Amino acid sequence: MNYGQKKIIETQQEFFTTDSFANILGVAPCTVRRYIRDGLLTGIKISGVYLIFLSDALNYINKFN
Repeated sequence: MNYGQKKIIETQQEFFTTDSFANILGVAPCTVRRYIRDGLLTGIKISGVYLIFLSDALNYINKFN
């Protein structure tokens, strides 16, 4: 288990905002929104806020980190 996976699992959240996931990755929130826009990360937009589900966050970490 790598650092990103461990940090995600420790949060015990079912979803993340772009801010919280950016904090885990160590990047800016706009970078996470770009990942979603470019199709590298799956997220859904609800009332103007992107949400990233736990399974999608773990898939991203496994693929790219």
